[in-house]
Amino acid sequence: MSINSGSDRVYKSIFESSLEAILLTTTNGTILAANPKAQQILGYSEEELLKLSIYAIVDTGETKLNFIFEKTGITNKSSREITIIQKNGEKFNALISSNNFRDEDSNELISVVIKEIKEIKKLELALEDSEKQFHKLFENMIDGYAYCKMLFDEKGRPIDWTYLEVNRAFEQLTGLKNVKGRRVTEVIPQLKKLKPDLFETYGRVILTGITESFELYINPLKIWLHVSVYKSGADQFVSVFENITHHKDAEKELIESKNRLFDIIDFLPDPTFAINSRGEVIAWNRTIEAITGFKAEDMLGKGNYEYALPIYGIRRPILIDLVTDPNKVIEKQYSKIKRWEDGIYGQTNAPLKGINRILWGKAVPLYDDKGIINGAIEVIRDITESKKAEKEVIDSLHEKELLIKEIHHRVKNNMQIVSSLLNLQTNYVDEKETVDVLKESQNRVRSMAMIHEELYRSGDLTHINFVNYVQNLIQKLLYAYNIDATIIKPILEIENINLNMETAVPCGIIISELVSNSLKYAFPNGMAGEIYISLKSKEDKFELVIRDDGIGLPENFDFNKLDSLGLLLVKNLTDQIDGDLTINVTTGTEFIINFEELEYKTRI
Repeated sequence: MSINSGSDRVYKSIFESSLEAILLTTTNGTILAANPKAQQILGYSEEELLKLSIYAIVDTGETKLNFIFEKTGITNKSSREITIIQKNGEKFNALISSNNFRDEDSNELISVVIKEIKEIKKLELALEDSEKQFHKLFENMIDGYAYCKMLFDEKGRPIDWTYLEVNRAFEQLTGLKNVKGRRVTEVIPQLKKLKPDLFETYGRVILTGITESFELYINPLKIWLHVSVYKSGADQFVSVFENITHHKDAEKELIESKNRLFDIIDFLPDPTFAINSRGEVIAWNRTIEAITGFKAEDMLGKGNYEYALPIYGIRRPILIDLVTDPNKVIEKQYSKIKRWEDGIYGQTNAPLKGINRILWGKAVPLYDDKGIINGAIEVIRDITESKKAEKEVIDSLHEKELLIKEIHHRVKNNMQIVSSLLNLQTNYVDEKETVDVLKESQNRVRSMAMIHEELYRSGDLTHINFVNYVQNLIQKLLYAYNIDATIIKPILEIENINLNMETAVPCGIIISELVSNSLKYAFPNGMAGEIYISLKSKEDKFELVIRDDGIGLPENFDFNKLDSLGLLLVKNLTDQIDGDLTINVTTGTEFIINFEELEYKTRI
C-alpha cells in the first residue's frame, strides 16, 4: 500500500519531507510506510520496516500500544510516552501520537508520529529561535511582505482587508506607515474607487487558492512594483512586493534603444531589412523602399519569405535565411558566397523592377540581451555599375599589358638588330682589338635584349626570374666566344629570385662582363677550368658571386686605376645598384657583390 494512494500528492510531499518521524500502519500494527525521519531515528531502511509490526520497535510490547488501536472512532487522536528500541538495540524515550483515518478505499489506517522527548525541548527552543530569526529576516528582507485577512460581504464579495503583519520593506516601498491591524479602506480611503481590480484579484486568490501576479505603479513614489498574491489560510493572503523600477526603466531604455536602432536602419544609405526569429519583417528602410518600390507599411510583420518577392520576384529563402539555416541549394544561387565568424556575404543577380541587376549582400544575426539569436539583418548593395566599371578597368589593364608586352618585344627586336649590326661590323675590321670591342658591345646589348625578352614572355611585366635568365645568358656567351662547355664548365647556383627591371638590367650586364672576362682571359692556351656563378638572397639583400679557377688577375692589378671598359662598367653598375664589391685573387679570381633591389622610379 502506498502513502500516495489518493490523488493528492501534497500529502506525500509533506510525509516525505517532515522533520517528524511518521509511520503509517494498519489497525493490527503492520507498518505500511515509513518516512525518511522515521528510518533515521529507528536505524532501519524502509524495506526493513515494511516487514515489521510496530510492536517490534516498542520496549513495553502490546500493553502500552493498546491506546493506539482502541476503537474510539475514526477520528480518534491520542498520545503517550513510550520507550522505543532502535535496530542497534539502543533505547530512547519518545512521545508517540496517533490518528485514525480512512483512505479513499475506506480502509481504516493509523498514522503514528514519534518524537524524541529530548528533541521536543530542542524543537521548542529552535522554534522560539526560528521565530526570532524569521521576524528578523522578515523585517530586513528587500521585498515587501503584507500578511492580510480578507473581508467579504453577505454575498461573498471582497469588500476590504485587514493588515495583520507587514515588514519594513513594505512600508518603504508603498509609503504606508502604521497599517498593522487597520483596514485598507481606512489606510487608503480612495483605493476601492481607484483600484477596484485589487479587491477582485485578492478575493479571487482567496476563493480559488491560485497564486496571481501583477504590476503596480505607485505614482507618488514614482516606482513600479511587481506584486505576487498567495493564499495562506482561510480568508488570509500574503502579498509580496518587489521593486521592479530598475527593470522597467531598463525595459523602457531597451524599447527606446530598439527604436533608435530602427531609426538608424531607416536612414542607412544601403537597402537594409531585418527579420525576427519567426521570419517576420521587423525593419524595411527607405532605401530598400526606393529600389524595390515596396513600402515599409506593406512589408512589416510579413513572413513566409515575403521579403524575397520585392527583390527576386519569387517567395524563397535568401541570404538572410542562410545566417541561421545553411542550405547548399540556396547557396548555389549566389556566384560568390563566403562565411566569416557568424555572418555571411554573397553576390547574385536579381530582377529589380524588371531590370536585371547585380547585387551584393551581407547578412548577420541579431541577438537579444542574453546573447541568443532572435533574428537577422541584411544589407544589400546594387553593384551593377561598379561591376561595369571594374570590367572596363580590367579590360583597360589587359590592353595596357598587351601594349607593354609589345613594347618589350619591339625593344628586344631593336636590340637584336643592333647586336646583328655589331656582329656584321666585325666582318669589316681586321684589328683584333676592334673586333673584341664590337663583340663586348654585342654581348652587352644581348644581355639587355634578353631582359626585355624575359619580360615579354613573363606573366609579370615588372620582374625577371633570374634562374632562366642567367642560364640563357651563359649559354649565349659560351656560343659567342666559341667555348666548349666541357672544357670551361659553367656551374650555376641561382635561387628562384625575381628582380625588378631597375635592378635586373645592371645586374645582367655585370654578369655578362665578368663571365666574358673569365672566358677571354682566365683560361689561355686551351686551359680547362670552371666558372662559378651564384645568386642568393641573404635577409633583405642579395649576394652575387662570380668565380673562376683560371690564372687570376695580374700582380699589379689595381681596381681603383682601371683602363678596362668592362671592369669600369662593372664598378659603375655596382654603384648604381648600391652594392659593395669584393675581389679575391687567392685562387683564380672571385668577385662578390652584395646589393639591394632598387625601388621602382616613376617614369614620366
